[in-house]
Amino acid sequence: DAATTSASLVAQYMLNRKWIESWYVWIGVDIAFVALSIATGLWIVAALYALFIVLCVFSLRAWRRVQRAADATAPADAAVAARA
Repeated sequence: DAATTSASLVAQYMLNRKWIESWYVWIGVDIAFVALSIATGLWIVAALYALFIVLCVFSLRAWRRVQRAADATAPADAAVAARA
């Protein structure tokens, strides 16, 4: 339990820094929480963390989409700045 809490704090720090890798940490933490919840018989909590995994996957995909769009426009922005 302490390891998942510590990993959650790391993931939150990464998320605050807007590091896309934070979503992978969150997914790992949530998988661990699902396993812990099932092991202790807390099925509703396990279902909640399974929902969190789904939300993390959707968020990761959205962040990737935004990153790809930014990467696609970055060379054009640099070219405009160079001409100015």
